[in-house]
Amino acid sequence: MECENALIRLRVKILWKIIIMIPAALCVFMRCPYAQEPQVYGELQYLEFKMPESFDPITSESGIAMRLNCMLYDPLIGVGPNNEPVPVLIKSFTPSADERTITLEMRENAKWHDG
Repeated sequence: MECENALIRLRVKILWKIIIMIPAALCVFMRCPYAQEPQVYGELQYLEFKMPESFDPITSESGIAMRLNCMLYDPLIGVGPNNEPVPVLIKSFTPSADERTITLEMRENAKWHDG
C-alpha cells in the first residue's frame, strides 16, 4: 500500500512537471501569445474625479490641479535622486556667495509663453 502511494506521488510529480515544462518550453522556442510587444498609441487618457479650478500653477491650490500641473509644466529646477537640486529647464544655476540670489543659465531651446 505504501509503495503504491509513493508510485502515485511520483506519477503526480512527473505529470505536474510535464504540465508546467511544456508551455514554458513552447514560450521559449515559439512566440508566446502572452509575451507581446508593447503597443504605442500616442494618446494618454488621465482621469480625475472632478475638474481642477484652474490650470494656472500660481493660483491653483487643489491637489487635482497640482497633479495635472506637474504633468503639464516643467520646473526650472527639480529634485534629484538624493534630494539635491538639479536643472530641468535651465542649463545650470549658481548661488551667490551670500546665498541670497541664484543666477540661472537658460537653455537655448526652451520655449516660454505667458499663457
